[in-house]
Amino acid sequence: MIGAKGTALVVFLVLAHLLAPEDFGLYAYAQAFVLVVQAITESGLSAVVVQREHLDSLDLDSLCWGNLGLSALLTAGGLAAGPSLADVLREPALAPLLQVLSLGFFLAALSTPRIGILRRELRFRALTVRSVSSEVVGGRWQGRVSGASSFTVLLPRL
Repeated sequence: MIGAKGTALVVFLVLAHLLAPEDFGLYAYAQAFVLVVQAITESGLSAVVVQREHLDSLDLDSLCWGNLGLSALLTAGGLAAGPSLADVLREPALAPLLQVLSLGFFLAALSTPRIGILRRELRFRALTVRSVSSEVVGGRWQGRVSGASSFTVLLPRL
């Protein structure tokens, strides 16, 4: 977890240098929105897989479908609330960013059961490699779009 967060911090600092201040501000707003929603979607659903003494396919199916349902609701909420949140923050350019990033909530839900299984099996190396590699690949792509807008830079977050 530290490796992924450290890599994300480095990417964040590089983007602060590469993006125009206005674009970086939009990026920071959008990242805050994504992190809040991720905290909701990861708030214990994968922990169920770790904590259950006996785990069967019904438990995994329930987790998967429940998480997909929650993520579908959050995706729809993000699509609907994006323009309103942008109005509240007085940043009209933020609305399409939030709406596009909302699609990622549903996609991320697909990995929740697998992450829970890896944690249950104490396969932290696999989790770390997965997290760090996704941050590195996303960060390398983001670093190549120097001079691009915050919209272009946020696409790897999907």
